[in-house]
Amino acid sequence: PLQNKVGELFSQIRFLKLDPYSYYVCRKNGCECKSLHYKFDNERRLCEDCLHSSIMHTCIFNREILNPILKSGYIGEGKMALIKLKKDVLDKVLLRRTKEMRSKDIELPPRIICVKRFKLSPKEEDFYQALYTQSRAQFDDYVNAGVILNNYAHIFDILIRLRQALDHPYLVVHSKSQALSERPVIGNSHEKVECDCGLCNEVCEDPVVSECGHYFCRSCIELLPSVEMRSHSLKCPVCDQMLSIGFKNSGSKQRMMAGSEIMSALQRKSILNKIDLMKFQTSTKMEALMKELHDMQERDPSAKAIVFSQFVNMLDLLEYRIKIGRVKCVKISGHMNLKVRDAALKKFREEPE
Repeated sequence: PLQNKVGELFSQIRFLKLDPYSYYVCRKNGCECKSLHYKFDNERRLCEDCLHSSIMHTCIFNREILNPILKSGYIGEGKMALIKLKKDVLDKVLLRRTKEMRSKDIELPPRIICVKRFKLSPKEEDFYQALYTQSRAQFDDYVNAGVILNNYAHIFDILIRLRQALDHPYLVVHSKSQALSERPVIGNSHEKVECDCGLCNEVCEDPVVSECGHYFCRSCIELLPSVEMRSHSLKCPVCDQMLSIGFKNSGSKQRMMAGSEIMSALQRKSILNKIDLMKFQTSTKMEALMKELHDMQERDPSAKAIVFSQFVNMLDLLEYRIKIGRVKCVKISGHMNLKVRDAALKKFREEPE
């Protein structure tokens, strides 16, 4: 039930009506107002049950679990909130079933794990070693300064860069990892703020800031559904507050896109647009994958394969390499809407090759 952040649990807690964490309560002394619904008069913003203002009401889940974790992380109040999340919420609502327990019902074919090791090309090896040396020096600086715990997110990013370098150097050269020293900033020369987009998690391009204080790429915001923006029902993906963004610095009006326009805009943000495709270079992992695909087709011309990657940019590169290798493929990523995903799945299932 949890993919990226703790707040994603609330919809399921609300569905289960878990008391008290799925409820909104009034903080006014002596008021016993308690409701599953956020019910307020549109004009006066008063509760329909107790007639107290909206500012006096709070969601128990947000107050006792979500907000302390967002504020303090894994220490102090955040640590206590995580313990409460496990004991008071997850332990009460989660039922764990292992594959061994359900093996007779599922009847899956046996899983075969085959780990293959490949030697990087000389260019890839040089690139990786240079990146490793730079990353190790940065990590040692954190150790010497005694600030490892304060920079765990940066350390995680260092490890991600090393993993990406093994997939393809393009993922490092043309991603936010390479731009760490050139990150977009907002503010004057005395107070500059590093910012990652709350939607795509990359370094902000033409950054804008919401009223709740989070940064987004202008193009990402323009991709949001216009109907939700007009009805003010869209919430910030970072803090879950109502999303409100002003485009004061924009010379043109905010433009909302839908359907094919959205897909076109997403394609324009692809890593392939940052590469001279006439000089496209493959990687060791890519060629290992191509060999596996060709061997599979030789054994069984009707066979199909599913290739996973944590990195969307890697999927873009793989799609390009597979297609120029004259192998048909479709791609599914989180950027796609439901209609496009269904079309891709149908094509994968039904087309013979």
